[in-house]
Amino acid sequence: MVESALGLHGRGFLDDAAVHDLETRMGVISNHRAHFVRPAEIALDRSYPQMAMAAGINYSEERLAKELWAILGEVHQEGNVEDVVREWCPSYGQYVSGPFVPLFSGDSSHLRQPYIAVMAAYLFEQLLMNPKRQILGAQGTDTADVALLALMDAFLYDTALPPVLLTGGNRSHNEPFSDTPENFLNQALIATRRLEAGAFWVFARHLYSGADFVKIDPEETRSIEGQSTFFASHRTADSIQALLRRTPPANPDEWQLPPISHPLHKANFENIFEALGRTRTVNLGDLNSLGDQWDAIVGRSPKRQAVVIAAHSLGNSSNPIREAAKLAARRGDLVIVVSRSLIGNVSPRYMGSIISANRELEVEQEGRKEELRTKIAANLKTAGKRIDNPLTHFHNYDRDLNDALEYEESFTPQIIAGHHLNAAAARAIAVRAIIGDLDQDQTRQLMDSFAAARGLGLESMGAQLIES
Repeated sequence: MVESALGLHGRGFLDDAAVHDLETRMGVISNHRAHFVRPAEIALDRSYPQMAMAAGINYSEERLAKELWAILGEVHQEGNVEDVVREWCPSYGQYVSGPFVPLFSGDSSHLRQPYIAVMAAYLFEQLLMNPKRQILGAQGTDTADVALLALMDAFLYDTALPPVLLTGGNRSHNEPFSDTPENFLNQALIATRRLEAGAFWVFARHLYSGADFVKIDPEETRSIEGQSTFFASHRTADSIQALLRRTPPANPDEWQLPPISHPLHKANFENIFEALGRTRTVNLGDLNSLGDQWDAIVGRSPKRQAVVIAAHSLGNSSNPIREAAKLAARRGDLVIVVSRSLIGNVSPRYMGSIISANRELEVEQEGRKEELRTKIAANLKTAGKRIDNPLTHFHNYDRDLNDALEYEESFTPQIIAGHHLNAAAARAIAVRAIIGDLDQDQTRQLMDSFAAARGLGLESMGAQLIES
């Protein structure tokens, strides 16, 4: 970051000025609506200008993602990382070495769907091209807990690829009392140790899982349980010094590509961008209008959507929200419930629990199936036909009823518990599920696996409580 009359800003490849120019050119921040409203939406624009505006901006975001990918295709190595940081972190090169490749130099508050999709895809591509080379990176602290790390952790946790380690600083390396040199040195030190696969944040002498950390204090006014700026809500962070003492050296011979069936191979920027767009987060603590919340949960797309509901306390909500979640689940959408609390969990304990609606979904579905079977049998009897198997299809008679029954028999709708995960981690799992074309039950299994691997599932949290 450098000082200017406008405040601190980045300088370098894709810095704040370049981002502003690019977004203006793509129509994302243009005041002239013709820049980003497609011709097919002009008729819609006359009656529903806000809807057309939103559709146009989303179209511009898609164009922006494509342009960003083209720009990153032109990036090249700018020296070795040990030489780049030698002036302010002279010991860095004693532990790691490799090429320095700049991807983004702007404020990390710019990171949203197009940037996240492109950067995550670029890093995934690098891992797949060279699984024996570890990725160490730096990003701004504004969005460290919501942008790349949770998404990358969700895709990498069940692989044998090297862990991705990102770090940053509250103050730039050239500012007085900067914390950046120490964070970079700790990143280099922990990169030499054997860690599990995934994506991690190195900060203030701690290692954070991408699945469990949140920014708590941008001004370092105080620490919580010895953690400054960031906090692992479920005590999953570990001391760098403790890890250095108890973990063996890293062994690159153990790093290898995941099987071709792993969704990481499908995580290109187009798929990530689309999946991010098909995933919504609704925080009930925002107290937005019921209509807005309902619309965000139920959605309108014919494609499978995902919605993460950050509900109250143990995953509770009002009656209308609960019904909206049930409706979305019956449509086949991925409905994931987490708690909006800092130290969150979800439970079916209360009547208002959203995940307790799974019992109702099962009973209601059985009722609909029985009703359809009765109608099919009655219609066949009237036609002088017998039916021994209520699932038998008569393609020339009552096809609609049979199709409806086939749909009801195809799956049991369910709302997915996010366990102790926060909304960012649950959203990351939803993105992976959409890219992998997983149904509700497969997504539940993925959620359970990821939460358990990160010590955020029911069994692992119980073990932590007993230990403490």
